[in-house]
Amino acid sequence: MIPIACRRTASSFAASTLKNGYADARVTAAAGSYDLAQKGFVVTFTVDEGDRYRFGTVRYRFPCRCAGCGDLPRRAPDRGG
Repeated sequence: MIPIACRRTASSFAASTLKNGYADARVTAAAGSYDLAQKGFVVTFTVDEGDRYRFGTVRYRFPCRCAGCGDLPRRAPDRGG
């Protein structure tokens, strides 16, 4: 059970750093031990974020004339960062 939880947490770290512009982020190490004083496990992750990527303004062009294409720009995410 503990290794599965660690993998999920490592995936969450990677997803969080990706959301913040670190596309190359990865968990490089994970170490766990049982802490008698706290009566629980302590897990330490080492994260290599890599370079931060930033994007400018996002613009869309939709030459498509088919039904439903007109509202694509409104539904597509358009924030830079």
